[in-house]
Amino acid sequence: LGSTTSIQFGFAGFFQKSLRRITPNDNFIKAGGSFLGGLASGVPCSVWELTMINQQRFGGSLLGTPIRIVQNHGMLNLFRGITMTLGREACFTLAMLALTPMIQQALVKKFPQLPSSTALAAGALSGAIFSATITHPMDTIKTCLQGDLAGHKYRNTIQTYSRLCSDAGGFTGLFKGLEWRIGLIATTFFLVNDIKDRLAPRLFPEESIC
Repeated sequence: LGSTTSIQFGFAGFFQKSLRRITPNDNFIKAGGSFLGGLASGVPCSVWELTMINQQRFGGSLLGTPIRIVQNHGMLNLFRGITMTLGREACFTLAMLALTPMIQQALVKKFPQLPSSTALAAGALSGAIFSATITHPMDTIKTCLQGDLAGHKYRNTIQTYSRLCSDAGGFTGLFKGLEWRIGLIATTFFLVNDIKDRLAPRLFPEESIC
């Protein structure tokens, strides 16, 4: 989580600076930069998670596992399930670095007496509900694809989606465990933005990262 979040901050900052050359709209810059930053972070994140899943299933070292995957299944399988990872990380980063602080700022502006931490908690929960609901099925499909590199049960994204819906008794079955995901993501969003707000003015006195 820490390494992925660091990369998301870096990519989001890069894209936000790029978007500032195109438009002065601060909300568009935050949202667009965060979405693109999350999208870019999905590439290394997908390989990391593929390695982790296959280490857990079959053992092996951090470097030996991806080498074994390439030898047994080909180079392209290092990126198996990547479309779902890209979508998940784009929506996740958009909610974490754009929607959460935007909701916090809007609440503080509308209710000046509201403590900033309370507004942040509301923003984090709102962002988590949005992010988790959209990305929960993506994450389930991605995990199934990455855990079955040979494609015995899960061949591709569409077939995996259809099979999961069939096995779970419908589309709603893809949302099992959603409430736990919302709680985890809300906590992450709150902590990340709280730490960012505390550290950014000290580390970057002239401009904020996000």
